[in-house]
Amino acid sequence: MLTFQGYPRPTGRAGVRNHVIVLSTVSCANAVAMNIERAVRGVVAVTHEHGCSQVGADLQQTIDTLVGVGCNPNVYATLVVSLGCEAIPARELADRIAASGKPTELIVIQDAGGSTRATELGKDVVRRWARRARRMERVPCPISDLMLALQCGGSDGWSGLTANPALGRASNMLVAAGGTALLAETPELIGAEHLMNRPGSDPAAVQQLFAAIAAFENEVRRLGVDPRGAQPTPGNMAGGLTTIEEKSLGASMKGGSTPLQEFVRYAQPPSKRGLVMMD
Repeated sequence: MLTFQGYPRPTGRAGVRNHVIVLSTVSCANAVAMNIERAVRGVVAVTHEHGCSQVGADLQQTIDTLVGVGCNPNVYATLVVSLGCEAIPARELADRIAASGKPTELIVIQDAGGSTRATELGKDVVRRWARRARRMERVPCPISDLMLALQCGGSDGWSGLTANPALGRASNMLVAAGGTALLAETPELIGAEHLMNRPGSDPAAVQQLFAAIAAFENEVRRLGVDPRGAQPTPGNMAGGLTTIEEKSLGASMKGGSTPLQEFVRYAQPPSKRGLVMMD
């Protein structure tokens, strides 16, 4: 059995890192999270500009994304920092992360008596976790516990001939060993989506992918804009790409050649192993 040196998690996955994170639930709590990070070695603050004045699907996507960060296998423990009056239900968010079996605590700035006091409380919590995390040693973990996230960046005329096919080979090897390759960037499959309809693919996953690309194209038409103003980017064109189809053909290579097993929405954890597409 192929193995890697990692950190097993209670959920059955294993991480290649062992981070202690301070997770802000709302932009108003970012400063406290960053102050805690600066005070304690080895702690990572995860901040963002959302969490308040959001409703409906927009709010739910932010909640799900933050929960996903806290539950990530590369995270050992999560300190959730809330202001106390935001739209995000901080207690519910912290409870969902704690359900993964990780050490999890919540600090509410308003309940603590202000930013200074909340920072001091948070420093005490993460210092304890950071000491434990540093004492942990990597152990052999099955390759099937790995999930590889695939993302393009700064594509040029060679990406589809060099780096992306190499990632595709790595994806194939990982899937063959029982792991998961997670392909993303739906708009970067426009013009090449048919290549994901491979023998053995789940028909529902393929149709969901096609529907997501059609929805994107329809929204662009409704807004009366031309996506070619953004795809390919000026940097992509300077590197030798000329059309969105060219870029998509290269981007699709990251997913290798195995069947598509599942299509999931943004921030939705895959329920299957193998090649998965996230919208």
